[in-house]
Amino acid sequence: MTTPEKNDASYELDRLLSGKSADLQDDEKEFVEELMRMAKSNPPDPHFVEDLSHRLRKNYPVSSSTRRSRRSLWFALAGAAAVILILLFGLPVMLPPVNPVAEAVTPTTAQTLVAAAPPTQPTELPSLPLLGPSSVKASANLSEQFPNASWTLQTELPKGPASASVYKIVSQPDLKVEDARKLADQFGMKGNIYANESPQPDFHKFTVIDGKSSLFVYGFNLSFTYRPDVFRVDNEHGVVLSFEKQAEKAVEFLKSKGFLKYKYKVEPGVLFSDQVRITQLLDGDAPLITSDLTNPDFTVTVGSDGAILEIRGQFPGIEKTGTYPIRSASDAWQALLNGKLSGRFGYQVAQLYPPPSGLSWRKLYTTGEKVDVISTPQKLIPADGSQPVVMMDDLVLEGNLPDIKTEGAELMHITGTMTSDTRLNVEKAEVVTAPIEGLGFTGLLHRTAGGFSITTMEGQTYEVANPPEGLPDNEPASISGQILSDGRVGWRTIYAGASVCSSFSASFIYADVSAGGGGGGGGGGGGGGEGDMCAAYSNLQGQIRTGGFDNLSPGDPLQNSNNPETPYKAGDKVEGIIGEINGNTLVKPNGTRIPQFSMSFYDAEGKLLWWADLQGEKLSGLENQLHMMVRVWGTYQVESKKPVIIMDRWERVDPSEKISIWQGKIEARSIDGRNAYILTTLDGQKYILKNSLQLPAQAFKHPPAAPDQVIVVEGVLLSEKIHDYPVIRDIIKDNSRQPGDLEIQSTKMFEIGPSEDVLDLISGQVKITGARLVYFSMQFGIGQLEADHPARILQPLWEFSGALEDGRLVSLYVQAVEEKYLK
Repeated sequence: MTTPEKNDASYELDRLLSGKSADLQDDEKEFVEELMRMAKSNPPDPHFVEDLSHRLRKNYPVSSSTRRSRRSLWFALAGAAAVILILLFGLPVMLPPVNPVAEAVTPTTAQTLVAAAPPTQPTELPSLPLLGPSSVKASANLSEQFPNASWTLQTELPKGPASASVYKIVSQPDLKVEDARKLADQFGMKGNIYANESPQPDFHKFTVIDGKSSLFVYGFNLSFTYRPDVFRVDNEHGVVLSFEKQAEKAVEFLKSKGFLKYKYKVEPGVLFSDQVRITQLLDGDAPLITSDLTNPDFTVTVGSDGAILEIRGQFPGIEKTGTYPIRSASDAWQALLNGKLSGRFGYQVAQLYPPPSGLSWRKLYTTGEKVDVISTPQKLIPADGSQPVVMMDDLVLEGNLPDIKTEGAELMHITGTMTSDTRLNVEKAEVVTAPIEGLGFTGLLHRTAGGFSITTMEGQTYEVANPPEGLPDNEPASISGQILSDGRVGWRTIYAGASVCSSFSASFIYADVSAGGGGGGGGGGGGGGEGDMCAAYSNLQGQIRTGGFDNLSPGDPLQNSNNPETPYKAGDKVEGIIGEINGNTLVKPNGTRIPQFSMSFYDAEGKLLWWADLQGEKLSGLENQLHMMVRVWGTYQVESKKPVIIMDRWERVDPSEKISIWQGKIEARSIDGRNAYILTTLDGQKYILKNSLQLPAQAFKHPPAAPDQVIVVEGVLLSEKIHDYPVIRDIIKDNSRQPGDLEIQSTKMFEIGPSEDVLDLISGQVKITGARLVYFSMQFGIGQLEADHPARILQPLWEFSGALEDGRLVSLYVQAVEEKYLK
């Protein structure tokens, strides 16, 4: 069940950082920040990837990103752990602005294109990453991936183009106050800028307050939420405009503020009927689609009178890298059917519903009115160092105020008098220490002789004090407020109608490195546990599931995606070279299990130099040597532009070497002028973690665990010492395990493969009715990826779209760039 809030994930982040709603537990917040720090600071070597994969698998068995509209406080408090995963992978990953180009005439229809100046082309064309599984063995053709589906082409395939541009998503510096001021100026806001900094730069936020207008600007590459009137957005009860009129008003407003200086397309909203989505178009008017349809360049909410109620936006920081020859649509379709793609295809299945209109009411106060509420004040620190202000529910608090914490905001009982419609003079403010009987109420509204009541899911009935006009009878509702002294519910916000029962999720399915197999994927849920209150709206659970592009997913590829430089050329003999063994088991869609092994080669200091896949008939026994140092003999080859060693034989370097496990606390220290992590075990023994010696300086500002947090380390105790410290060649660092959980994980051959629900995701007769060239952005976690990660490259794809027998929409994506330009 969802509260029909129009803000979605970016506003949810604001509430979380401000301490307004979903107050996460300390260990959960630390876990989120620790994962984010590791994602930014650690190099993409096998140790880091496996470490992160273990953490995600341990804490969140479903490897996906789910975004839903914000639930009421009642459910936000109950589902704090789910919010962490939303923050980690599901938040809008917003991108830096493009350089302005010449502006065309204002569009007069909902889907008019704006001309853009062509960017310059580089003189050389670099190789592009494969958009398929990280291993050639993982390749699955269409019939293997979806064995229960049959395909019918019912559209004429495009004849061109013969070439298309390739782009790169570029990074930008950390968010600065100047960025927030520039954006505020575009919206005509003159208010103060307040800073909310975080040890994790991506969680930085600036807030601009100008009367009733608000602007939240986030460290996620300048994403923002703008509200011209914070009080009106939840008090809109008019008839929803037609899509054409909404599109006209949205485009007109954005262009008046200096936006939309690129090609674009306007489409109806996915979540609510009063929203429109605006998406950028790239080369040849090909749209930039994402793994989450609810997160385009702009989402604009339009009122019944044409006024703009809210804008959520991002600025695609896209840099052209070249124009490449591409295969024809016909060739791509035939290759898709006959399985000659080496797995280079993706898919997206969408279950959509007619977006409902939201019914909402927000308590408005008048000058002189007495106020008695329980809520969470927030101290805002001006970026210019001037006097802080305290706000609560978009009201400025003045008068008799206790010291308000900037972090860990507390629930308070506040009474006072309104001095204007936005300012409250506080007469009494007390921290709430006793349990509160009720702050959120979810159930069915009922008209009574005296007004309205709500019967909650627990079967309790409360009269609603001073109900607003227009409340619907016998409709689901979510109320935030408090129980008054007379037993009635004093409300602050009320959400009612179909949108309360709607839910929407977006997930990216990828090869899950987990014991027992199973792919990722998040399901669209909603309505669970609400009894009969949502019986009339059981069809309002939507979801989008995207998959197939395994090396665009968090944690993959298992090896660095760049082609490493090696000391060998094809055909050279490999004589006793020493490296570390890595391995996993690939489970094909038909159930075939294939062991896969690779070796990582390091210099004397422990820095990763290069890696190679291991092949041949002499691999038996390597499954018992994971992360051991091994000598190998064989022949060096290159397959699919990746290094391979055809192995003749192998032997352990040190038969006594073994993987052990320790528990303790980690701190960052300087040893002989080098940064290092020191592990102090529970019995007081200290060790240096060898792989930390290779980490960049910024990694030591945020160690992988809090100073007082116990962490599990798996690794090999070496014979060497540094400054009398014994040294551990660390393999896994895990702060998520329960006390006493000392089962070694790094010696297991984890399985990679699709789950049953992925195989059955597409089945029956599939009719393909559309074909076009598109660009695809994963979005989940892009802001945390290294600059050359494959997910940052926007390549042209042939999209073949249609519908399943049950009405779900399906798209198949085929990498369009010619084979010779792929690596």
